[in-house]
Amino acid sequence: MTLGQLHRVLWSHAGSFPCEEVCGLIFGPFDSIKTTVTSLEVTGVMPIKNIADSPRDSFEMDYAVLQEQWKLRHGEILGIYHSHLGGPALASLPDQDVVMRTGLISVIVSVGELRVYGRHQNQVIEIGHWSHRTEFQQKILDGSL
Repeated sequence: MTLGQLHRVLWSHAGSFPCEEVCGLIFGPFDSIKTTVTSLEVTGVMPIKNIADSPRDSFEMDYAVLQEQWKLRHGEILGIYHSHLGGPALASLPDQDVVMRTGLISVIVSVGELRVYGRHQNQVIEIGHWSHRTEFQQKILDGSL
C-alpha cells in the first residue's frame, strides 16, 4: 500500500471523529520496515477507541485491547497510528517515546499529510512522508496530470 493510499484509509477513520484524535493498529510483516519507506506492506488496519482524558489533543488506546491483539497477532503488528487535528503530522515527545519503548512504527496522519516514524540506532527518525502537495508535484513531473 502506498503512503498516499494509507493516508486515505486513515483519514477516512479520522473524518468520522472530527473533534478528537483517532488511533489504532496497523498490521503487516514487521520485517518489511526499512530506514526509508514509500510504501508499507499493510494487511489490515484496526481502529481502537481513543480513551484519553483529552482526546482533542492526545490519544490513549485501551491497554486491554492492545494486550489482546498483541497475544493474537504479535508477529503481525507493524505499528500504531493516530491523527493530529489541524496541525502537522510531526511526532511529539510522547509519540517518540512510544516508538522507542515498543520498536513499532508510528504513523501520524493529518490534513493532507502522513508521516511514518521508526527507531534507528537508538533514536526516532522519520522514515516516510507523503503529502497532497508532493503527490501533485510528482504527477506534473510524470505528465500524468
